[in-house]
Amino acid sequence: MVTLRGFLSVGSPSLRGMSSDREAVSAAFDAIDAALDDLLDCDYAALATREKLALLNRCEKLRRRLPAVEHPLINALARDASPAELGGRLSHAIA
Repeated sequence: MVTLRGFLSVGSPSLRGMSSDREAVSAAFDAIDAALDDLLDCDYAALATREKLALLNRCEKLRRRLPAVEHPLINALARDASPAELGGRLSHAIA
């Protein structure tokens, strides 16, 4: 199981210059991408209604956790990135 705890904590000053953290973050996102690809390849037809509902509940829990990953990234961009790096204002860069 891959967890992002500790890699994208609010207290972390920046990912810049932290190669091992950079590699860990990249590996964690790669694992999420691979897991989603696996889920997209699944056939859910054989599952019972109760199982399908439980999986939808898990999807909702995952969906609600994503902002906890996104917000520290957005805050770090607001703090560290220049408008030139972003190609304009942050709000336009992430829209």
